[in-house]
Amino acid sequence: MWYNSSGTLTVTNSTISGNTGTSGGGIYNYSSGTLTVNNSIVALNYATFSSANIFGVLSAASGNNFLDYNPWFVCEPVFNASGQLTNHDEIDLRLTQYSPEGAIDKGAVDLRYDGNLMTPPVNYSVVTTLDDQLDLTNDAVSLREAIYMAREYTEIIFAEGLAGTIYLDPKLGQLYVDKGLKIDGAGLITLDGQNNTLVLHNVSSLELVGLTITGGYAEHGGGIYNSSGTLTVTNSTISGNTSTFGGGGIYNSSGTLTVTNSTISGNTGTSGGGIYSSSGTLTVTNSTISGNTGYSGGGICNYGTLTVTNSTISGNTGTSGVGGITTHVPSNSFSFFHSSSFASIG
Repeated sequence: MWYNSSGTLTVTNSTISGNTGTSGGGIYNYSSGTLTVNNSIVALNYATFSSANIFGVLSAASGNNFLDYNPWFVCEPVFNASGQLTNHDEIDLRLTQYSPEGAIDKGAVDLRYDGNLMTPPVNYSVVTTLDDQLDLTNDAVSLREAIYMAREYTEIIFAEGLAGTIYLDPKLGQLYVDKGLKIDGAGLITLDGQNNTLVLHNVSSLELVGLTITGGYAEHGGGIYNSSGTLTVTNSTISGNTSTFGGGGIYNSSGTLTVTNSTISGNTGTSGGGIYSSSGTLTVTNSTISGNTGYSGGGICNYGTLTVTNSTISGNTGTSGVGGITTHVPSNSFSFFHSSSFASIG
């Protein structure tokens, strides 16, 4: 909505919601700008890349705000005679048709209204549709909505009987994770970027179980970009993704990446066709990395700490001559254990 490059922006007694942008769906404050927000609500905005509500730093003069909250139930803000928001610690923003008058819960799974326990109309931890949508006015729950509405350390599952492919909407872009989440597809769900967008971007703590990630396309990490986060991939397949720089399957940027009982195959990247790990920690266990292509390190290109255990690195192609693993760190940062096998092309 607002872009503050190098000036001074002050927001007072205002509500900013329902906006969409690439970064900073509500407000984008560049590093040289000064942003002050008081007695205001900034929530339920959306960004296709990062920072759904506010990108940048608030000034020390900001206060009494309701920011970055993902409400399920909402009630009216209360202002005192001086125009100050008095219930910023206990309200949700009124934006849905399901919001009872006076409901106070701050987005919990249940809420109390006049002292009575109420059941939420929509459970956003259970995905009920394969459609990729961001529409909180209906009862269908997409994966994108589940991620957006989730509280910290939520486990997202899929409704019984739901199986198939979620094709990411190019207009909505990547799935952006900025809170601790576990997504369990039970081996029945595929996420497809349609060769148009990065599939998953993690900046927090993300555990993926039983998922297939395919059709991703981006500069860094076609399938998954782990940006200084903690990413665990278990019983999953990362296949058929492309990056124009590194990490066709997964790009690990100064983060912690653990791959267990999984397959990384058929991905393409300039460096690290399967996985590119930049100054982070990468652990591969009981997994197969095969058929990937990259200029340097068809299977893995490593600049951090790499441990491979009981895994197969095979059939990868490095067009510069290194097909399996390229490591650019001292030898004591690369460990290859147990019954792992190594046979690649290039």
